[in-house]
Amino acid sequence: MTKFARLFPAALERLFENPRVTDLLLDGFENTFIDCGNGLERAENPFGSDGELAAFISDLAFEAGSRIDIAKPMADFMVGSRRFHAVLGHGISPNPQLSIIRHVEQVVRLDHLVEVKM
Repeated sequence: MTKFARLFPAALERLFENPRVTDLLLDGFENTFIDCGNGLERAENPFGSDGELAAFISDLAFEAGSRIDIAKPMADFMVGSRRFHAVLGHGISPNPQLSIIRHVEQVVRLDHLVEVKM
């Protein structure tokens, strides 16, 4: 994530300091939720306005090689071990929305997969 670290507000990174956080959902700048495996819990939003969140989404998508704008108001992209689904509030939603999923790296043994019939 080092290439993109300058784009991430420190408060956003702090939400991922807990290694159990797998999902972060921002519905505008007023509604933020994290998931640590026990369902969604409210969290503090690091953005001061919908405009700040939309600018962050646009900049991050651009840096990740994706496009998001008024003509294409939704984008999906990856940055490191995080997957992003972003929506700008252009006729689709009243506010920008961002979903960040952190893929936790874990070693899975073949005997475990056999045991659980996968």
